[in-house]
Amino acid sequence: MSLKIRLSRGGAKKRPFYRIVVADARMPRDGRFVERIGTFDPLKAKDAADRLVVDAEKAKAWLAKGAQPTDRVARLLETVGVGHRAAQSTPEKAKPKKKAQERAPPPPLLKPPQPLLPPPSRRAPSKTIAPAPPHRGSWTAPVFPTARSTRWRKLHPPSLPFRRTILCLWGALARPMGCAVRCG
Repeated sequence: MSLKIRLSRGGAKKRPFYRIVVADARMPRDGRFVERIGTFDPLKAKDAADRLVVDAEKAKAWLAKGAQPTDRVARLLETVGVGHRAAQSTPEKAKPKKKAQERAPPPPLLKPPQPLLPPPSRRAPSKTIAPAPPHRGSWTAPVFPTARSTRWRKLHPPSLPFRRTILCLWGALARPMGCAVRCG
């Protein structure tokens, strides 16, 4: 039976809380475990005393029996002083090869920032354009806060009794008085 010292997740959604447990490697992450040896709360401050609570004697005993800690638990146990984690080196395969290093562009030269606009004293005066006055006989479609407003305008073009229009701004019906067309 292969034993692992690993984290078992608890807590609510987006609020993790972990228990450090000794479990069979074949069991699910939050499944059956042999013994609980501590807790880890990643949401607490790094200098908080109760962020990581580990029973050091139990951890040493399980390590002596052959339980393998996961990477994260090994890192946590190292901060407590139990166990020793081997230093991991950066693999040589990840480095760029010789051709890629030759192809790499040279680092950009730093140029002083250039102003986007000329200084304010030299700038030409800005021209202001006045809006055109509204025409007397023009009709502007009313704007409704619903998606049905364009449909309403198509079904009910402007007319003389437009002032007597009963409108439902909440989207149920929008029709002039006596109109037989249903907008909904």
